[in-house]
Amino acid sequence: LINNTNTISSEEVFFDANGNRITDKAQIEQLKKQNLEALAEMRKYVAELKREFQMGVDEEGWLSDAGNGVLTYSGLGTDRTDVANKYNLREGDRVLGVGKLADAYYCGILSDVLEINGKDAQIYLQSRNNFDISNFEIPSKLTDIFGRIVKLGERTITFFGDEENAILQIVKEIEDFSQNPHFKEKLVFLGLELSPEVIYYGKQNKNLEMFATTYYNNLDESYEAVVNAINHCASLLKDGKSVRIFVFDVIGILTRLDQYFASEEGQYMGHKISSVQLVKKLVGIGKAISSDLTITSHAIAFENQKEDEFVKSELLKIAKVIEQKK
Repeated sequence: LINNTNTISSEEVFFDANGNRITDKAQIEQLKKQNLEALAEMRKYVAELKREFQMGVDEEGWLSDAGNGVLTYSGLGTDRTDVANKYNLREGDRVLGVGKLADAYYCGILSDVLEINGKDAQIYLQSRNNFDISNFEIPSKLTDIFGRIVKLGERTITFFGDEENAILQIVKEIEDFSQNPHFKEKLVFLGLELSPEVIYYGKQNKNLEMFATTYYNNLDESYEAVVNAINHCASLLKDGKSVRIFVFDVIGILTRLDQYFASEEGQYMGHKISSVQLVKKLVGIGKAISSDLTITSHAIAFENQKEDEFVKSELLKIAKVIEQKK
């Protein structure tokens, strides 16, 4: 902050790179011209920044898809509350919206919504529901996964020999589901610290909601991906849309969450209690609200983890083991 000014010279003074004073008039005029051009470019840049802030958060005025594209609604600000009420937004919705300048601190707020969960907002509102998803029914309808018959709404876990084989099998299942005109479930994939190639594939598949981080993402992003995946599935279910979720490398997710909750004191079986609770919620997310409204969950682990104490005593109580077809 400038709190005082003193005039040290009443004339323009120019120096070269070596600190010697420049006296040549032609050279001084050239330097003045360059300074004015640089100032003009700076003013243009500042004006463009101001325009972008007034239009919205990003350069085209759309809210970015930070946090895997799922809205975490805080309800701060009158304008944001009005928009959330108008579009009946809830935690877990994937929203494409318009952001506006909120205040002098350049805090963007949601001013309008264009898409909700991949559909035009106005069209989506016509089918927006709020089903009670606390009810349960014993799964009855049959489906298949990895060449085995299971029931819609079941919680399953499959052990693969290695990561590459698991990814290839999951991709095959996703492709088969996507090409089946009778398949009506929403496909969701959750995985942490994946290769960029796997994430790129997921982003290109318009039938798949991808919640993933790669090696360079921080711990906060890993935690958010897990929570967002859970909330998104719940939001879809409330709208009456069945879901099929793949939870890739469930022990890897547990380990990553242990790192996120590192400062937590409580432990259970060598893991942070909060990590254990979140992973059990993930693996146990599968359920049938009715015969036509289900979440079918497929947890993925590896052969060398079958004897893990946590897997045997906790996860196998939650999920049914489905052996992959050889």
